[in-house]
Amino acid sequence: MLKSRGRGPFRQDFYSICSMHIDSDPENCECSQTELDSRSARGGCSGSRVQRFGGHAGHPERGGEVTMEEEIELIDPTEAMRDDFIAYAEEFRAAREPFVHAELGRARSDFAGLIRSWRDEAAGRNLPDGYVPSTRYWLVRGGRILGTARLRHHLVPALEDFGGHIGYEVRPSERRCGYATHFLGEMLAKARQLGLRRVLVTCNNDNVASARVIQKNGGVLDSESYSPRSRCITQRYWIEL
Repeated sequence: MLKSRGRGPFRQDFYSICSMHIDSDPENCECSQTELDSRSARGGCSGSRVQRFGGHAGHPERGGEVTMEEEIELIDPTEAMRDDFIAYAEEFRAAREPFVHAELGRARSDFAGLIRSWRDEAAGRNLPDGYVPSTRYWLVRGGRILGTARLRHHLVPALEDFGGHIGYEVRPSERRCGYATHFLGEMLAKARQLGLRRVLVTCNNDNVASARVIQKNGGVLDSESYSPRSRCITQRYWIEL
């Protein structure tokens, strides 16, 4: 039986899984599985499978193995990588995925100001009503941004319904390389450092691959119901840290 959730106002920008696609705009959670699989196949490392969620830092038995030829790091956004962030955002624009390229204009005109706004968001400064503090991280390799993630410091009813504590996306040209496995493990470690004892992760209920990997990371299904924000049946998993 499906359990329902509250339907309070939702103002926080978010990422969550909808049909193999992490999206910040619920209006764009209507892609068919065929279309999304086609998008994924257009870029990235051939022969590898994209894992939207994966290995837990400190718990290698959770999630799959990822082999990286170059060291990858989780870092705070930096002005020194302006040019690559613009190229990164351009890839999302070309893929018609709005949740990163919406920041493209400001990145070009005032990247330092964009970085400051992210730092303010992490510190809880100047937040619009309904928003929660959220820290942004970049996964990088060799000076190239592989993905972006946000760690929300606490939840409000809207995020309990859809979005959860952690949301991230992988650069279109870097998909199907297994980076997401490493990414989630690093983000879970950051959540632990923040003092969280468990995190909520959400995904679309027909996204079987993501649900399986969440479960491998210790995710326990708490509820499943239709979310009007995502226009998807949303599953909500808790991961103990």
